[in-house]
Amino acid sequence: GFTACRELRARGVTVPVIFLSAKGDIVDKGVGFAAGGDDYMVKPFDPRELMMHIEAHLRRAAMRPATSPAIAVGRLSLDMAQHRATLGDRPVALTPKEFKILAALAASPGTVLSREQLVEAAWGPEFVGETSSITVFIKKLRPKVEADPTEPRLIETVWGIGYRLDPEACG
Repeated sequence: GFTACRELRARGVTVPVIFLSAKGDIVDKGVGFAAGGDDYMVKPFDPRELMMHIEAHLRRAAMRPATSPAIAVGRLSLDMAQHRATLGDRPVALTPKEFKILAALAASPGTVLSREQLVEAAWGPEFVGETSSITVFIKKLRPKVEADPTEPRLIETVWGIGYRLDPEACG
């Protein structure tokens, strides 16, 4: 169940997940929540209580704003549902991680996002590891979206902080 939940979250699925388990140890519960679970109930439990938990999670899920089907910043357009990027009328071939990083930057144009924020956007909040891989992904992204990758204007490096998508350069 933990692996399935991690996979759902890695794919961006936001459906509520309630773990039902005979394991009531705090460590097991911690693993369930760290995997992306929203709730954890230990057996045996009253089925009416389970229904109350389900109804509460569905209410909360209904209150969440729907994700935007597209993000457009000047000539840069990202179709979130189809994972397609275009710059002007030119399609841009991106890996799934590159797409997520570019989408995070495009969702907040002009705002500096730290490496940690970009790692969370690409790998999810459970990721534990180095944030230096973001530098590599940015280096791979630039030739795909910049007119001159050696003089980047679209994806700016803000030294010691992170990266910013310049909305003026997207025009």
